[in-house]
Amino acid sequence: MNLRNPKELGAILKNRRKAQGFDQADFGSYISVSDRTVRNIENGAAGTKTQTVLQALKELGLTLLLEQVNQKPAFKVQTLKQIGHVVRSVRKHQKINQNDLAAIVGIQHSVLGKIEKGDESVAIGKVMAVLQELGLRLSTED
Repeated sequence: MNLRNPKELGAILKNRRKAQGFDQADFGSYISVSDRTVRNIENGAAGTKTQTVLQALKELGLTLLLEQVNQKPAFKVQTLKQIGHVVRSVRKHQKINQNDLAAIVGIQHSVLGKIEKGDESVAIGKVMAVLQELGLRLSTED
């Protein structure tokens, strides 16, 4: 399933968590976050740290795929560093500098730099906005 925003990603995580019989508090404990953080992820809070979302996906047995729109193949990503590498590569291939891409997406230049370096503190909403602008998309594979 293609994921266009954090809300769609959260819905998939929620469905998988419920199917595996976890409540939010138990799952939060399992991935070392609060049940409130699990609730935020599932509600599509754009400010949730990307690394936390990736950890939740992994623990629920979901694989995240990254691909360029209308191109194959998609490849598996498990870390923000992997996503950042692709962002940087595609941005350079499209001959867009960091300042311009950041301005288009509406984020600070430093945030784009953090995404490209794989900084774990970057919010999932910002990552997904950058991916969308570059013609990249995320999807899940069971």
